[in-house]
Amino acid sequence: MIVGLKKKMGYIGGKTILDCFIKASISSVVMGVVVFFMYDSMIVRFAGSTILDAFSLASSVVVGALVYFVLCYLLNIKEIRMITNKGFDVVRKRF
Repeated sequence: MIVGLKKKMGYIGGKTILDCFIKASISSVVMGVVVFFMYDSMIVRFAGSTILDAFSLASSVVVGALVYFVLCYLLNIKEIRMITNKGFDVVRKRF
């Protein structure tokens, strides 16, 4: 199917898509491991209260998002670099 699509469309950038997929997968696995251990250790410490359980969940989500974003940036995923460059441009224009 991909071969037929390539014949009709020409170059579709299979290597860059595969590279991006591998880098995003690595970032996802590392993020999952970090969040798993963080949430597991926090839920043991703060067990019993619904508010503290919600705090454990929210902080794990925030840390997971940051870990994923930083790893994608460090692994040079093009789309993440574009987003951060746009963000830096907006900050520079305001200050």
